[in-house]
Amino acid sequence: MNPGAANRGRAFTLLELLVVIAIIAILVALLLPALSHAKAMAKRTGCISNLRQVDLGLHLYAADHGDILPNIIITNGMPWSYQWRFFKELTKSYDGLTGPSSPTDKLFACPADTFYYLNTMSTPLVHASMHDDPWSDYSSYWFSRLNLKPNPATGGFYYGIAGLKISSIRNQVRTVMVVDQPACFAYSWHQPESLTDPGPNEVNDSMNVAGFVDGHASYIKFYCHSTHDTFPCNYNPPDNYEYQWGGD
Repeated sequence: MNPGAANRGRAFTLLELLVVIAIIAILVALLLPALSHAKAMAKRTGCISNLRQVDLGLHLYAADHGDILPNIIITNGMPWSYQWRFFKELTKSYDGLTGPSSPTDKLFACPADTFYYLNTMSTPLVHASMHDDPWSDYSSYWFSRLNLKPNPATGGFYYGIAGLKISSIRNQVRTVMVVDQPACFAYSWHQPESLTDPGPNEVNDSMNVAGFVDGHASYIKFYCHSTHDTFPCNYNPPDNYEYQWGGD
């Protein structure tokens, strides 16, 4: 028997090679979504862990201040970012942080935070982390929901929990304490819609992570009313949602 002929008989034919390549391609196509899903799950888990710890810091602050949550009086022209800067400065020592706020404050960085919409009704997408922006005081998270204590001279402003005693909040399981910033503006960096969408305020049921007054944190849907002319953090959702901003 010709040895060369035997060797040729054991070699792959072109058809067999193509079949192997096709099988490998199919396996890769099947594995990539699973890997992507696992990566997204890991980011959400990290975000949930962060918010539980920040939530705990707010509870420790309240425990040292007569059970009262941080608050600040609304003034005309106050930038929205200022309210979180205030709460973060008051409570970050309870989360084990020292010194001025900076991008090294990883506790306040959602792992999925890679883009954001500027926080007005019609400004564009920014392909950058909100946590890395000094405008947000290096935080992916906000206390409750643009939450400022109402000015007694002007009356109520938001359904908020600023300045309340924790023990006075009746529905602590549903009431948001800290939250992914996009939840206030009806979009999500965990499940982004079109990144070219110029108006993020129309995304109903955007998925975000929230920490609640009772201490738990979860990944839930946030409501956006399609005909409302203001941000969704300015009104409570229907009863079938798993959260409320306040207003027992």
